[in-house]
Amino acid sequence: MNPLLFEMSLNEEFDYEGRASRVRTLMQKYDVDCLYLVPGRNQRYFSGYTGWGGWPTRLGSYILPLESDPIRVTIPMYEGFIMGAPRKTLGKKFYLYTDGDEDTAKNQLKQALKDLKVKRGIIGVEEEMRHTDYLLLKEAAPEATIRNVSKMILDPLRMIKDDLEIAKIRKSAQICDRFFKTATEVIGEGRFLNEIRIELARCIVEAGADSSRIPRMADASRRVHRGDVFDVEPDITIDGYYAEASRTFFVGEATEREQIIWKACMKAYDEIEGLIRPGVTMHQLDVAFKNSIREGLREVIPNFKSTRRLGHGVGLAGGHEIPLVQEFNMMKAAPGMVFAIDAGPGPGAIKKQDCSGFGHGSVASGITSTILITEKGFERLDKFSHDMIIL
Repeated sequence: MNPLLFEMSLNEEFDYEGRASRVRTLMQKYDVDCLYLVPGRNQRYFSGYTGWGGWPTRLGSYILPLESDPIRVTIPMYEGFIMGAPRKTLGKKFYLYTDGDEDTAKNQLKQALKDLKVKRGIIGVEEEMRHTDYLLLKEAAPEATIRNVSKMILDPLRMIKDDLEIAKIRKSAQICDRFFKTATEVIGEGRFLNEIRIELARCIVEAGADSSRIPRMADASRRVHRGDVFDVEPDITIDGYYAEASRTFFVGEATEREQIIWKACMKAYDEIEGLIRPGVTMHQLDVAFKNSIREGLREVIPNFKSTRRLGHGVGLAGGHEIPLVQEFNMMKAAPGMVFAIDAGPGPGAIKKQDCSGFGHGSVASGITSTILITEKGFERLDKFSHDMIIL
């Protein structure tokens, strides 16, 4: 792909009007009169902007009715952010209140629902909603029916990524690859951990990421020793979207146990890739992985039993998404799905402290890559080697 064309595609705006149209089609199907979205990923996805918090910290409601224009119940600061945003957002009619004025906030919410004529209708909410936000909404519209519509409306729309979303996730994966390459150049015996941190942070900034999990490496004065292990997972964010990728680096040497574990991870990952295609279930992938890695680890962990899911959907930063790649989930892979495969035994298999500072503690040791389901199969978006890397 021409790099210039790729950069141009990333500067396009998301089709928020199109998203609103699609979600309204599902709202009509399920007899939902309006969506009530609290600050978070769903609000950002459907409107182009989200504040932070939730009631009573801050009320930042985005309300999308079935027919009329969406509105927001929020504070003047967020109004300023939205009206000054360089990109298009939905919901520019405001019902405002001042921080700390809870009575006005409640009254403004009641008035907004009244004006939208949904006080007695069906209000669709998301399962990530705070309990306090739910209680506030219930108080504002006691005659309305409040329904969790995540699984029937919100998740299905967000699960299949459009071309622009995929472009941003792909860009994130490319920066992850650059990050891993930089890690191989700066991690070395005798170097101070903080020196490594600075180099990795510089790599992220120069690559143009919005944000990332920059390694903390709090023990800045510690030098790297032979036998240390770095389990790195940068989670690079591009305009709110991220790819999830991780690699483990071994300094100077890898023990026989570590080599067996890594070989088992690689074999299990390769077997999973051999199964990925449209129509395969999340259950099939998870069970195949667990069977493979259990057999591969038999020599060093005779009674190994995986205690975590194989993977999860990725998209907007802020947590895991569907599909959840786990046992008993019979959801089928479909073109446009993007999910991370985390082919590792979990923390504790390698009995060492993770030097990278990403919060894994006892080393997770595994291979995480982001997968895009295509019409004919799949594409692994991060390309950095899965081979064992000894620096």
